[in-house]
Amino acid sequence: FILDKRYLKNDKTFGYEFNALQGPALLCWNNQTFSEQDLLGIKSLGKGNKMSNLNKIGRFGVGFNISYHLTDCPQILSNNDNYIIFDPLCKHFPNLESTNPGCLIKNAKTKLKDTIFSDVYSGFDLNGIELENSSLFRFALRQLDSNISTSIKLENISCLVNEFIKNESKTILLFLKNVKKIGFYEYGQDNILKRNHQINLEVHGDNAINRTNFLVQQSRISDNINFIDEKKFHYKLSINNINSFNSMETSNYLIFDQIGFSMSYVSNDEKNRIIQLEKDKKEKYLPIASLAFSIDNNFATENKKFKLFNYLPLEQKSPFKFHINAYWSLHHENRTHIYEYGLRNEGVKKQEALWCTDWNIFLIDFIVLPLYIDFLNYIKCNYLLNSNCEFKMNQIIDFYPTNEEVNFDKNLKPYFDSMIKRFYRTVCNME
Repeated sequence: FILDKRYLKNDKTFGYEFNALQGPALLCWNNQTFSEQDLLGIKSLGKGNKMSNLNKIGRFGVGFNISYHLTDCPQILSNNDNYIIFDPLCKHFPNLESTNPGCLIKNAKTKLKDTIFSDVYSGFDLNGIELENSSLFRFALRQLDSNISTSIKLENISCLVNEFIKNESKTILLFLKNVKKIGFYEYGQDNILKRNHQINLEVHGDNAINRTNFLVQQSRISDNINFIDEKKFHYKLSINNINSFNSMETSNYLIFDQIGFSMSYVSNDEKNRIIQLEKDKKEKYLPIASLAFSIDNNFATENKKFKLFNYLPLEQKSPFKFHINAYWSLHHENRTHIYEYGLRNEGVKKQEALWCTDWNIFLIDFIVLPLYIDFLNYIKCNYLLNSNCEFKMNQIIDFYPTNEEVNFDKNLKPYFDSMIKRFYRTVCNME
């Protein structure tokens, strides 16, 4: 992410109305180019085109919409070839219609750079930023309130970035499958790219092999949840945070992944319900979950906050002392919370509510719980029985779930109550 503080020239643009986009902007660069399917997906906002591709997190098709919090006209330059602009107000780009409020210009480098539109291209032409084999998004900050949203100042973006670094930087890369590095930069009138912060993922050796195997297996999953064989993986990884002074802070994690339900935990009635869920599902849901345990300071959990994830963090805390990622059924409105359990008892869309809540319960009871037990067995074998390890029995007890932990969120409580009961029944039967 690059906070571009420049005020660009506006002599050679698409016209007077476009010049409002030549001020400060937030840029987003990545080292992937846009396919035709990606372009179609952005045009079809709200209809996720990645639902059949688990290597991408665009499950709902709403991610790009957040750009309109910042700008009235998102612009994209992909592979220094395709220039795309979206102008839903039909205000800034000439000759647009409300039925087709955008434009794609191919061979953009030839048609924009060193032409009568060169000032448009200058918004993407930054020292230190490679435009070939990459994509650069430009979100010109909204200078005045519009019918879309309110104005945005540079200070607003700086505050958002600082909040993100403070609250999310140690965990944001835990469950993302393709993103391994996030950087925050500034670019001023002096045309110098200055790095403020960088987050990167590190995983090596056998850990890297295990993580890659999980990603490969995930990409090969059948769409039919009844016939997905249970597969488990575990590995260690590190997330590094590097500030503008090159000082680095490292957070270390132990990850447990599972694909497919653990059928040894499933009763015959529950198996029949899984079959019915498969028949009744209207969207692509797959039985996948991962747990992330902080292993710094000998698995210390004090003063640490743990979260629920749907690949990206949700707005709900994990009720336990580890992070939980799963292919949840979420609220349709904002996708920031798992589906509200209380809707099971309401007449409106009751069947949908029963499906969504049962799905989440099965993820918890038949994937999250087995992974939890796997973690305890791992600790037992690698720490408790290791005479050279200082890990104590009371530390493993500290990871045992309690009703008190799930009581803080009335929506999560009915989901995890069943898991706690199953957990203690399972532990009592362990050797």
